Amino acid sequence: MRATMVTFEQIENEHRQERAVDARRIALGLATRERIQEENSLVSSNARIEIVDIAKFAREHYER
Repeated sequence: MRATMVTFEQIENEHRQERAVDARRIALGLATRERIQEENSLVSSNARIEIVDIAKFAREHYER
C-alpha cells in the first residue's frame, strides 16, 4: 500500500472549509455554537476524565 502525502497547506485549507460550513450552520440556525464545539471536540463535555499515575500502574502490573 502506498502512502499519500498531504501538505500543511492542504490540511489548513480543509480546516478553513470546515469552519466555513460550521459558520453557515450557525448563521442558518441549524446548530448552536455550543453544538459545533461539542461536535468538533476530541473529548465530550460530559466525559469522565481520570488522571492515572502511569508509572505506578506499570510498576504494579508489569514489574516482576
